[in-house]
Amino acid sequence: MQETDYLYTGTPAWRYDTSPLTPDSKRTWSGYAGYNSIEIRKGAANTPSQQVTTDYTFFQGMDGDRASTSGGAKTVYVTGSTTLKDSLWFAGQPRDTAQLTGVGGSTLSDTVTTPWASTVTANDGTNQARISGTSNSTTTATTSTGTTRTTNVTNTFDPTTGLVLTSNQTASGAPTTCTTISYAPANATVGLLGLVSEVNTVAADCSAVASAVYPAAAISDVRTSYDTLAWGATPVKGDTTKTEIVKSYTGTTAASGQWIASSQAGYDSL
Repeated sequence: MQETDYLYTGTPAWRYDTSPLTPDSKRTWSGYAGYNSIEIRKGAANTPSQQVTTDYTFFQGMDGDRASTSGGAKTVYVTGSTTLKDSLWFAGQPRDTAQLTGVGGSTLSDTVTTPWASTVTANDGTNQARISGTSNSTTTATTSTGTTRTTNVTNTFDPTTGLVLTSNQTASGAPTTCTTISYAPANATVGLLGLVSEVNTVAADCSAVASAVYPAAAISDVRTSYDTLAWGATPVKGDTTKTEIVKSYTGTTAASGQWIASSQAGYDSL
C-alpha cells in the first residue's frame, strides 16, 4: 500500500455565477475554480526526503471574470507569468509541473506548458466553446552529471478541427526534428474524424521541411489505410487494415520514397 498526500499550497479562486438557472439577484462568486498550485507527495510521510514529490501550477480560468457587483471584467494572468492570460477555456490545465528530489528538495525536471485555443466554435450568448491543446512545452531536466538538458516541443493545429498538424522538437545535444501529421478525409456521415493517414518525421526544423534533403533527413514515414481501401481514401468504418513504411528513396525529396507494407489486418464481418 502506498501513501499519497495532497498539499494545497496555493490560493483558491471563485468565479462569478453565470448560470441561466440562477436569478440575477442571487448571483455571486460561487463557482469554485480550484487552487492555482498543489503539491503531491507519494511515499511514507515520516521520510519526506524519500517521497516522490511533484509541484503543480494550474490555470484557474479567472481572466475575464466579473470584476464587481456593478460589472466589469478582471484581467488575470496565470501564476508565474505576466503575459499569458488565465483564460477560462484553459481552466484545470497544468501550467508548470516540477519533479523534486523529495520534499523541499532540488528540481529534477520542470515542464512549462503553453496552451493553444481555437476561435469560438459555439456561443449561447453567455458561454463560449473552444478547442484547446498544447501549443508549446519546455522541459528542463537535471542530468546525472549535474548539467541540465532542455527539450522544447512546439505544435501547430488545424484551426477548425484542433488536430495536430506539426510537432517541432529541439533538445540539448540532439538534432531538431519535425513531425508532420496528415489525416484521412473525414466521413461526417458516420462520425469519423481525425484518423491518422501519414506521420512523417525528419531531421529538420518544421520551417525548413520543404527543403529537407532525402534520404539524409529521413527518420521515419508511416502511412495508414483503412477498411481495405486505398491509402488516402475516405474511411467507412475506421478499421486499420494496412500500414506502410518507406524502405528507400530514389531521389532527394519525400515524394521519391518507395513504400512497402509493414502490417496488414482483416476483420470479421458483423
